[in-house]
Amino acid sequence: GTCTITASARTVMVGTTTVASGTTNGLLYDNAGSLGNLATADNGILITSASGVPSISSILPTVTSAINTTSASGYKQNGSTVLNIINGNYNDLVGHHCINNCTVLIGAGAGGNLNSADYLTIAIGFNALGATTSSNSESVAIGWNSQGTLTGTGIYYNTTVGINTLGYATSATGNVAVGTDAMRNPTAISDSVAIGPNAMASVNTSNSIGIGNSALAANLSATGTDNIAVGYNAGIGPYATTGSHLIGLGDHALASFTTATYDVAIGYHSGLGVSTGSPDVFVGGFSGQAVTIGNSDNCIGYNCFAYGSGGMTGSYNNAFGVNSGMGITSGGANSLFGDHSGAAVTTGSSNGCVGYNTCSQGSGGMTGSYNNVFGQNSGLAITSGTGNTFLGDQTGVTVTTGSSNIAIGQNSAAATLTTGSGNILIGSDTPTASTSYYMNLGNVITVAGINNPSNSTTTVSGFIALSGIPTTCSGRPSRTIAAIGWVSGTTAGTLTLCP
Repeated sequence: GTCTITASARTVMVGTTTVASGTTNGLLYDNAGSLGNLATADNGILITSASGVPSISSILPTVTSAINTTSASGYKQNGSTVLNIINGNYNDLVGHHCINNCTVLIGAGAGGNLNSADYLTIAIGFNALGATTSSNSESVAIGWNSQGTLTGTGIYYNTTVGINTLGYATSATGNVAVGTDAMRNPTAISDSVAIGPNAMASVNTSNSIGIGNSALAANLSATGTDNIAVGYNAGIGPYATTGSHLIGLGDHALASFTTATYDVAIGYHSGLGVSTGSPDVFVGGFSGQAVTIGNSDNCIGYNCFAYGSGGMTGSYNNAFGVNSGMGITSGGANSLFGDHSGAAVTTGSSNGCVGYNTCSQGSGGMTGSYNNVFGQNSGLAITSGTGNTFLGDQTGVTVTTGSSNIAIGQNSAAATLTTGSGNILIGSDTPTASTSYYMNLGNVITVAGINNPSNSTTTVSGFIALSGIPTTCSGRPSRTIAAIGWVSGTTAGTLTLCP
C-alpha cells in the first residue's frame, strides 16, 4: 500500500485508512490492514491479550500458572496502587506489598503490614516481616517467615537471615539472627546475636550471644541475660530460668544451667552438669563436667572435676592439672595442683595436694580431710587419713587411714607406714605399718611414745654429740632442765639454759 500525507488537510492515509484526527497521546497500530488507535492511560504499561490485542493496563496479564493478578493489593508509591503482582503458589517474586521510603520487599506477604512510617527496611522471602503492625525500621529479614510475627512496639534494628529467624517472636530490638530457627520463639529479646540452626531458639534475653547449633536454645521460661555460648548445644539450658552472666565455649559447655551465674566454662563438655551456683571457672575438655551446684569451684586441665559419682556439690575447690580433683563429690575447700593431684578425693575437704599424682590413688576414694601433701606421689594412697603433712617426693606413699603423721624428705614413710598415726619421720619410716606416736630422725634418733595422749612414757634411743654446752652461766642466773631424756655422748644428762 501507499502512505499519502496531504499538508493542507493534515491527514495521513495508510492503505485504505485515512486519519484526519486522533487522540492525544494515542498509539497507532496495524489492525489486520486497518489502522488502530490505542488510547493511553497514566502510569500504565502496554500489554497484549491472549489473542495479541494490545492495550494499556495497570495490571499484568496472566502469563503463567504461577502468577495471579486478580486479587493483588499492589505495589504502592506515595500511597497509590500502581502495580499488582502476587504469587498463588507462595514462591518468591518482586513487588507484592512494596511501599516507599527506601524499603525493599521481595516475596509473597513480605512486609505485608508495613506502612509509610517504616523506612530502610528489607524483607525477602515469604511472610518476611509479614505481620509487623507497628513501626519496624532499619531492619533486614531474609528467609521464609523471617521476623514473620513481630507485633510488639519499638521493633528496630533487627537483622535476620534464615528460615523462621525471629519467626514467631513478638517483640525484638537490635538483634542479629542467622540460621534456620535462630531466635525462633522468644516473646521478648533485645541486643543479642544468634548464629546457627536453633541458636537461642526460645530464650527471652538481652545482651547475649549464642553461636552454634542450639547454642543458648533454652526454653520460653528462661529470662537470664548477658550470656555467651559458643558451640553445639553450648548453654542450651533446657530447664534454664534466670541464669545470667555465663560464658560457655565448647560443645555442650554449660549445657544444663538453670540459675547459675558468673560461671565460665571453656572446653568440650566443660561445666556440662552445672545447674546452680557461682562463680565457677572450668577450662579444659570435660573440666567441671560433674559439678552440679558447686560455688566458687575453679579447675584448669583435662578431666578436672569431671567424674564425681552422683555429681559434684562441693564448693571452694581449686584444681589445676590433668585429672586433678576428678572424683570430688561433696568435698570442699581442696587445693590441688599437678596432673592427677587429688584424683582420689571424694568427700574429703580442706586438703592441699601439690605435685604429680599426690592424693591420687586411695582405694575407694579419699575421704580424709586436712591433709597437706607436697611432692610427686606424696600421700598417694590416703583414704580416710586426716591431718597428715608430707613434704618431699614419695613421702607418705603407703599411708592409707593413718592420721596426724609428719613425714619430711624423699621417701619418708614410703615403705611401711599405712594405718599408724601421730608419727614424726624425717628421711625415715616406722618399724611396722601400724606404728603410732613414733619419731625417727634420719634413723639416728628414735623416740617411742612421743605425743601419745594415752601414754606418759617416752623412750629415747640414740645420741646427739653436743659441744660447747655451758655448765655454768658466769654469775648469771641459770636454769637446769633435768630428766628430759637428753643424751650427751652415751650418757643421759641435763641441759643448762642461760638467759
